[in-house]
Formats: sequence, structure tokens, C-alpha cells
Amino acid sequence: MSPKLIAILLLVGGGILLYIGWEEKESFTSSVSETFQGTPTDRSMWFLGGGALAVVAGGFLLFRGGKRS
Repeated sequence: MSPKLIAILLLVGGGILLYIGWEEKESFTSSVSETFQGTPTDRSMWFLGGGALAVVAGGFLLFRGGKRS
């Protein structure tokens, strides 16, 4: 599998995880958790963190990974 394809898959997968994490963060359960504990649910934070990491890794591979000397 080429690095460019892996980078694109990471970007798409990361975007999906960010979307799911954002929807989870805005859910009723997360709102209740944020009201009483001051933070959203752990599940939403894992989705957001994983999505952000995948997007950064995909962007790095896409823009830097193909440059070899």
C-alpha cells in the first residue's frame, strides 16, 4: 500500500472520528457529565483525540512522507 493512500485513509478516518466525537460531545449524556463533573464523557474525548491524531498523522504523511532524497 502506498504512503499516499495510507495518508488519505488516515485523513478520512480521522475526519469521521472527529465528527463522531463532536456529536458525542454534544449528546445529552455528555451534557449531563459536563454539568456535574465539568468535563465531557471520556468516550467523546477519545474520539476527538484519536481523530485529531489521525488527521495530523495523515497530513504529515501526505505532505512530507513522499519526499525522499
